Amino acid sequence: MTQTRNTFTVIINPGPCLSPLVLGTFTLPLGRVEPGDYEVVVNPPARTGYAMFFVRDADAAVFVTGPSIGPTSGGTEVTLYADAVNCFGPDLTLCPLPIVTFNSVRATVIQEKFISGTLAVIAPPNTKGVADVVVSGARATKHGRVFRYYDPAEAPPSTMFERVLVPVYAFGPGAFGSNWTTEVMLLNNTQFAAEPYRLLPARIAAQSTISLDFGASRPGGVLFFPPRESSSELSFGSLVRDTSRQVEDWGTEVPVVRENEFRNGKLNLLNVPIDPRFRQTCASTIPIRSKATFTCECIQSRQAERSPKGPCYSEARILAVETSLARAMIPPPPRSICSRRFRRLPRRNVCASK
Repeated sequence: MTQTRNTFTVIINPGPCLSPLVLGTFTLPLGRVEPGDYEVVVNPPARTGYAMFFVRDADAAVFVTGPSIGPTSGGTEVTLYADAVNCFGPDLTLCPLPIVTFNSVRATVIQEKFISGTLAVIAPPNTKGVADVVVSGARATKHGRVFRYYDPAEAPPSTMFERVLVPVYAFGPGAFGSNWTTEVMLLNNTQFAAEPYRLLPARIAAQSTISLDFGASRPGGVLFFPPRESSSELSFGSLVRDTSRQVEDWGTEVPVVRENEFRNGKLNLLNVPIDPRFRQTCASTIPIRSKATFTCECIQSRQAERSPKGPCYSEARILAVETSLARAMIPPPPRSICSRRFRRLPRRNVCASK
């Protein structure tokens, strides 16, 4: 094992019994390392493995109750605890505001919250990496390397942000007078605000539920990056519905895919109507390259069902899930998906009976 700055490279040599190695567990002592984000690259004989982790400051006398990450541009509201502060109250003469710095850059203490008994500050702009937070109060001066800055111009660090896939985010007119809309809801059940990567689509206040707005229609889905430190207390919901028929149809819930569900390789689709009057399921599942799987669902129209001639069309929807989280998209369906009873229309993803 070798270390180059924040990267550990591990080389596993093949042994006489197992070659190549199928499954093995190794314990590698890293020794004492500085607080920060690290990556581990493993080069076994078969393929290369990759992982990331971060190290906390074991000697910190200042503690962050949330959040502990923010962009280099600053602006993150950070709640701190430190023994350096021995009083809170409205009399700022007897109990003055403490001085808080991030890597020697002074932060703004929120006076209203200090009066009510909470030490909250606005993180100043700073450089990428771990910041040494110093709190100088009436009692003493305490510090700890407890806040991490990320560069929003770079890709979201895996140690800071979870990958979440919203499979469908579609708006606008469709076939046969339909008009589609998507609602994505997020509940933040933590005690502090959750700041997604680049604050997109928005900062989510503590103990609140908001509707996520990702901007323009993205039928191929969108990746969302919430902070990993609060991901266990975040809940998602997604609903796709046709507003032209909302009197008779509440829409279909499309599960929001969390990062651990990608890794498990299995996703349960709940609350999907299976009544044969409203839905047909194509018989085949088509495997393609890059470990992705295209699953076809032919959805019949309720309006068509009431037609004297019976169902006159069906819409083929393809959901492509890239297990590597590299991308998410909905390509046009292959011709083989539409059965012989249907013909392709100029509009994408639509089949019509002959």
